Amino acid sequence: TQTDVQIGGATPGSGNQIVGFWLGIAIHVGGVGLGPIAIEGNYIGTNYDGTAPLNQNTMATGIQVLDSPLGAMVPESEIRIGGRLPGAGNVIADSGRGLSLGGSYRPYVSYSVMGNRIGTDVTGTAALGQSQAGIYTASCRHLELGGNRPGEGNIIGGHWETGVYLGRGGSYLCPATVKGNFIGVGADGTTPLPNGYWGGIRVNYGHATLVGGTERGAGNVIRNNTGPGVALPSYYSYGSTAQILGNTIADNEASDIYVPYGHENDAGDGNLLDVGIHAQNYPVITEVAAANGMTHIRGTLDTIKPEQCLIEFFANRSTGSTGYGQGERWLTALRPNADGEFETLLPEDLSGLCLLYTSDA
Repeated sequence: TQTDVQIGGATPGSGNQIVGFWLGIAIHVGGVGLGPIAIEGNYIGTNYDGTAPLNQNTMATGIQVLDSPLGAMVPESEIRIGGRLPGAGNVIADSGRGLSLGGSYRPYVSYSVMGNRIGTDVTGTAALGQSQAGIYTASCRHLELGGNRPGEGNIIGGHWETGVYLGRGGSYLCPATVKGNFIGVGADGTTPLPNGYWGGIRVNYGHATLVGGTERGAGNVIRNNTGPGVALPSYYSYGSTAQILGNTIADNEASDIYVPYGHENDAGDGNLLDVGIHAQNYPVITEVAAANGMTHIRGTLDTIKPEQCLIEFFANRSTGSTGYGQGERWLTALRPNADGEFETLLPEDLSGLCLLYTSDA
């Protein structure tokens, strides 16, 4: 097995055009493992200019990585797909999955996926056909999807099922960090490129998942999807983490953040220990007052260790399709005190807008 593999490159003329095959690029992590692999600047399933699909019905997956059944015999490997430098991103059009990462064995591969156009043309403003899913994961050591620096985010759109599917392989999961991506919207931030009925991001099992973040540039833009913006799984045990922070999530036909089996608030949030994060109490706003170009907000969060929770505030032009508001424009974030009380003074008059507030443990 080769090590230090380079497929394509960021400099002009070093990328490959790959069309007419069932799999665009296939990597099998064998028993001796692989050194660092970089896949850059390739046009997979498109014409030479990256403006139109070619032989899309014959290419089921743009890039596929399968892990090894040999378990602990396999050294840890790293695979980078795309990159933040100009020309490093791949343009991928297919009829199935843009990226299919991992299998059902113990994971030894970490992935970095940055700066790609997945399901779109090279400009990131037009969908190239209708494939199933942009990114599909099974097992992995870790997935870093996008990033908070310029050029690291991916454009993911035009898939009839979902933009990003975080699944599992056997009993193994894929912990993921998802930052700075445009999902369901073009590179210009306005052109709709909707993903389908599973929406922008679907977390299908109890991963350690971070969507967005608190640092500058970490938030994703997730808009225009037929399903939810972000869909959490039906089960998360107490202690599992799913954080959705600092994103713009709006104009999706279903819920912007879908939490199955949501619960009404209960005193002391006692059912949180039994049910998990689906049952976490939501913040209650007790006062909103706008005057002199300022807006004062006060409220409470009745949950276990409220001082460890982060409450985010968003402003919206409307309540959205669900009537509960959207995450259209991030305003601020804060942590309550140990009694669950919080207040903030925002430097703008928010009269006439719909406020949304969320809490992440």
